[in-house]
Amino acid sequence: LDLGCGGGSTSLYLSQEGFSVYGIDSSKTAVKKTKLLLKKHNLSGKFQVMDFSGLDFLDNTFNCIIDICSLQHNKPIEIAKILHLLKIFLKPDGKFFSIIVGKGTKSELFMNKGFIHYYTKNEIKKLYKQFKIISIEKLIRTENNCKDTIYHWVDHCENKK
Repeated sequence: LDLGCGGGSTSLYLSQEGFSVYGIDSSKTAVKKTKLLLKKHNLSGKFQVMDFSGLDFLDNTFNCIIDICSLQHNKPIEIAKILHLLKIFLKPDGKFFSIIVGKGTKSELFMNKGFIHYYTKNEIKKLYKQFKIISIEKLIRTENNCKDTIYHWVDHCENKK
């Protein structure tokens, strides 16, 4: 599951690598772009407009769920609810990968992008406590000719049931 498939780059990569891809995004435009991108490359997947608060899948549906900077646009209390659902949809021992913006980020990149919470490592640990945390890595990058510094938490978890 590509959680918040956006413009489709993650879905495209996964499909090119032979994975069956299911992507969701709350934006109709994003879902349309993702479908067109995969079609352009003669690839396929299932894509649906769906808000994270309305996630609706069968239990144990996915081997892997990937979030590339989508969950972070929800309030922490909502993310906890979303993660509870994702745990149900993830198969036993299924993998969950997430990238979330970290505290200390100084960038205009996230301005006017709606709600965003900048996480500390301890907050990440609490957030993913229902999963087996395999690793939490800090990724630091710059932007705007090195004027802006962006911190991301790259999280790898496993479903423990």
